[in-house]
Amino acid sequence: MQTSEIILKQVGVPLKKLLKLNLGCGNHKVEGFVNIDYNTTSATDLVINLDKPGWGLEKDSVDEVRMIHFLEHIHNHIPFFNELYEAMVDGGKVLIRGPHARSSGAWQDPTHTRPIPEEFFHYFNKDFRKSQGIIYAGIFCDFVVSGIGYTSHPDYEKLKELGLTQEEFEFDLKHKFNVATELHIELTARK
Repeated sequence: MQTSEIILKQVGVPLKKLLKLNLGCGNHKVEGFVNIDYNTTSATDLVINLDKPGWGLEKDSVDEVRMIHFLEHIHNHIPFFNELYEAMVDGGKVLIRGPHARSSGAWQDPTHTRPIPEEFFHYFNKDFRKSQGIIYAGIFCDFVVSGIGYTSHPDYEKLKELGLTQEEFEFDLKHKFNVATELHIELTARK
């Protein structure tokens, strides 16, 4: 029996169904997803150290992944994204939400390994690496950035109500601190 089949049985998901994963779930259980963390909590369905390769997931067994305030805690992103890519089906979606790199939230938590800017995700795209002449040993995954969004700082929400344009917001987002508190990214696996 494949490891993915064991996982499905353990969490009560019918065999042959594609997995939906909530990675780094902490105490936040999402119904219909396999909730994975490296700690056992009331929300955890499966304990896996996602910071190390060898998660035990079958290739092409996952069609949706959620990571809410988790990615910034990973130490080595290259093996993490390669492992994730192997498990994803073509067209599978990865939804990521975390502190915006130019916000206090990205820097204040001592368990964050690094801030994650929007541009970070381009390096996990095969076409981007090729266009830039980038050959990083070990990166083989291919994710397309299919969506980018933000949670504005409450002060910026007030400024928008007073007439701040989208163009002004985007300029400030690139050049100022605490314009956005969260970054929202959607990636699509391409195989």
